[in-house]
Amino acid sequence: MKDVARIVRSKNAGPFQLTFDILFDDEATYERVRKADVLNDDVIARLYQLTSKSDIVYNSFFRPALAWKCTIVRPWNKEGELIHRTNVIA
Repeated sequence: MKDVARIVRSKNAGPFQLTFDILFDDEATYERVRKADVLNDDVIARLYQLTSKSDIVYNSFFRPALAWKCTIVRPWNKEGELIHRTNVIA
């Protein structure tokens, strides 16, 4: 994504969720990524090692902003501690 997107970022969405945003420079690139279906729930669950697709709160493209946004439940371990991991959407 870093090669085709203008902005790729993640941010806290409160204490229990993480949000990811990808903003594209032009409609052609936006459409190419959207049609490639590389940011679907199955891919996101696998990339972020989610225990269930129900941990995906929101996952959608937003044409007016030429953007994609996804919010997931913040991953916790069995002891109730936050799991820190660094992932790059490639």
